[in-house]
Amino acid sequence: MEVGVRLMERVVVRIVEPATAYPRATTAMRLPVVAGLLLGGGAFALGAAALVADGGLVGIGLGVAIALLLLLGLATVGTFLFQPRRDRLEVVTEEGRLWLPAARPLGVLNLAGLVVCVTLGLVVVAGYAVTREFEGPVAASVGAVVLAVVCVRVLVATLRGDSVLPAVGLGPDDVVRRSGRSRQVLRWEDIAEVTLETDAGPRVVLRGRRPVTTRLTSQPTLGERPVAGSSTRTDQISIGANLHGSDPRLIARLIRHYQRHPADRIELGTSRAEIRLKEGDLDGGAPGRRTGGSARGR
Repeated sequence: MEVGVRLMERVVVRIVEPATAYPRATTAMRLPVVAGLLLGGGAFALGAAALVADGGLVGIGLGVAIALLLLLGLATVGTFLFQPRRDRLEVVTEEGRLWLPAARPLGVLNLAGLVVCVTLGLVVVAGYAVTREFEGPVAASVGAVVLAVVCVRVLVATLRGDSVLPAVGLGPDDVVRRSGRSRQVLRWEDIAEVTLETDAGPRVVLRGRRPVTTRLTSQPTLGERPVAGSSTRTDQISIGANLHGSDPRLIARLIRHYQRHPADRIELGTSRAEIRLKEGDLDGGAPGRRTGGSARGR
């Protein structure tokens, strides 16, 4: 199959990786995150309960919207923490590249969160139009309206395809990482090393011998920024493994294989790359087996 053919099929391959322990965030990083989630989630839950108990259509609407945001937030965190990844490599062949797409639930959760944020702002505006006063603290109501305005613009950009979920594409010439409206490009010959790090969470870092080329596919709106990208260095691509449905050890192993074997790169974006993964032929890895893969897109 020639490079450039769009297959659009999400394929999951099992490759046993016994050589190294499964990477997790350090305890020093996990504890503050868990504590922050518990405190923030508790505050949201109490606020939602207070608004519903206070009565009134607007108060109930705000309480329900806040409760939905809390549930969506918990579902997103659950995807980060509990999405099956061990010994899994999830890929899509599209646009002449082998892509590592975002974890499946993130697309739905992202859209749902944006819709609920917009709804929350509309409830505040509708309530003010009826009662001529804000339900609850003024600062919180104004913040909800501002957040809704931001979410409307991000939602439109997402539906138009101008803003995308994180995805990493391996092509014959380079590695591309898309996130939001940004596109990072690093040529294979410029990759100095591929490392697996666990500081804020498992992530695969591609360090370049020269600065990484970063381009905006369109002008970002207020509130948009790349997700899990490098904020302090310009010579690396950082792949936050929790955003994807693949084992971070296998992500690193996959990229290292094509970094070390230039002759194999021509197969990227074709069915031959998927066959290699199915056979577990990554630097002499154990045989793998294909499991499902009916979802389309990324």
